[in-house]
Amino acid sequence: MTGDALPEFGTEFGARVRRRLREEQVIWITTVGRDGTPQPDPVSFLLQDYDSILTYNMINANRLTHVVDRPRVALHFDGDGAGADIVVFTGRPAFQTTSHRHTRTPLTSPSTGTACSRRAAAWRSSV
Repeated sequence: MTGDALPEFGTEFGARVRRRLREEQVIWITTVGRDGTPQPDPVSFLLQDYDSILTYNMINANRLTHVVDRPRVALHFDGDGAGADIVVFTGRPAFQTTSHRHTRTPLTSPSTGTACSRRAAAWRSSV
């Protein structure tokens, strides 16, 4: 996906999307399992240069295999509890080969709240 996938910054929605990308610490990633079932998982992420999202994953997470075998993903934020303020991105991820420092500390598992290893697989997805 190209950088113009983000909504216009000058719009109210565009400003909300960019605020959430800057401030939130968890985004949901949906990959597709071997049997074709969507597999949603919460992951830590960083917005990079306003054109890609870097997600952090445990190195043994099944979603990494899903992405290699079926390289289409969706990323989304939770809504506001009333079905509004939902943001969805779709694209093809690229595995990151270099190590990036996570600027949010501590890096915790969104599902358990426990500390995650800094040895995590990461990939970049253009938005």
